[in-house]
Amino acid sequence: MMDGELEGHLLETPGSRQSGKGWYSATRRIVAPLLSLFLPGVGQLYNRNWLKGILFILVVMLFSGWLRREMIVKGANSAAALTHSPYVVLALIVLLGFGIWSVLDAYRTAKWVSEH
Repeated sequence: MMDGELEGHLLETPGSRQSGKGWYSATRRIVAPLLSLFLPGVGQLYNRNWLKGILFILVVMLFSGWLRREMIVKGANSAAALTHSPYVVLALIVLLGFGIWSVLDAYRTAKWVSEH
């Protein structure tokens, strides 16, 4: 080895190599969507998209509360009884859509962060 190569090698620290970043990126691409699967918006918060994460959580809380209110007002004891109300079906579709969107967005954002 030449002197310049040896100096460069000796000055490297474990955190300066790209290999450590790969493990963290791969973990982020798995953890963020799993968190969003648990609660839409949490994966966005994990990816440090604060506003988007809070908005996802607020929308899910709003529609979940609306769904719960419909259950109490209708006095329904089963999901089958609730599907007769168009508002309940709408709330379920919105919740499902936001859940899928949250998981996909968390994965895409984590992938973008890992590549840049």
